Amino acid sequence: METAQKRERYGLISSITGIILNTLLCAAKIAAGVISGSISSVADGINNLSDAASSVVALIGFRISSSKPDREHPFGHGRAEYISGFAVAVSILMIGAELIRSSVERIIRPEDPSYSAASYIILSVSILVKLFMALFNRSIGKKISSPTLMAVSADSIGDSMATAVVIISAVIHSLYGISVDGYAGLIVSLFIIFSGIRALKETAAPLLGAPPDKGFLEKVRSIVLKDSSVLGLHDVICHDYGPGRRMVSLHVEVPKDSVLVDIHDRIDRLEKEIKEELGCETVIHIDPSFRDDSSSMEARRIITDTLSEIDPSITMHDFRKVTGNGENSYVFDIIIPFGLELEDDAVTDMIKKRLESFDRGCSVIITVDRPYTQ
Repeated sequence: METAQKRERYGLISSITGIILNTLLCAAKIAAGVISGSISSVADGINNLSDAASSVVALIGFRISSSKPDREHPFGHGRAEYISGFAVAVSILMIGAELIRSSVERIIRPEDPSYSAASYIILSVSILVKLFMALFNRSIGKKISSPTLMAVSADSIGDSMATAVVIISAVIHSLYGISVDGYAGLIVSLFIIFSGIRALKETAAPLLGAPPDKGFLEKVRSIVLKDSSVLGLHDVICHDYGPGRRMVSLHVEVPKDSVLVDIHDRIDRLEKEIKEELGCETVIHIDPSFRDDSSSMEARRIITDTLSEIDPSITMHDFRKVTGNGENSYVFDIIIPFGLELEDDAVTDMIKKRLESFDRGCSVIITVDRPYTQ
């Protein structure tokens, strides 16, 4: 089965299961809440209704994301799954905000709810059902690497906790005659808001351009560095067009005297191997490495020592020494991490001064890059 078809099938199973179970829970909880006069039970039921609607949105997202690439979308429609997950998160937040308003009104104008044995049974069964849904969606979400299903799983855990709060408020009222229903509804609402914020962060990250996970990067590195002709790699950039749809570009350092035809064949094999093992398109750029003379090696050492003194997280690549008209030029790139207190010019000035004291009259050309991976 193709990856897109597999994702759509699993998404269909998860979404339909969510629609059916959440609709049943919604009807049961709202009925119990209306009969008992419990705002927290009604709030919990409305939350299940929003979950059912979220499953519909997720279903639509999986359906669209499985569509084949076309002229308008040559990289496919995979990001539709991220968009559907984002829509789910927004709907969770909207429901939570409305329930906060209702709960505050109940706190201001309290009413005594009347819980029956049926209410306790419905709420207890609801917790078990939600825990099942959390495990079910988490299992499928991990299997197909779906942020949407992982968000739904986290929401189900929050729903279980929220329902537990409703049961606790019912027990307190039954034992002590104290109505904490409005406060319980407020706690349920906050659980919903928290789940919505967490889901919003998780689903918005890939849309905004989050870096790939470290496990994926390590797999890319291990494949590339297995080739004995590759001395190092850098400038790894990963574009995410939806789960299972990645485009990777990277630079590799090879000996400067490598035979072009030979190195091209090696790089071509690496690109094919990455596609076969990781399922992503890859473009590899070749950088010649200059490490064959003592002067170049000493200049490299001075640069790396200087960078270590400034901040060990700063790295260098694409180093080369160019000689012309009796003057040496040192050309290289450095990657400065986000959040470094020193300005870029301050870092490059320190490096230039060290190199100029080592090789008087030399010129230093530094390009500053930013890390595109974690």
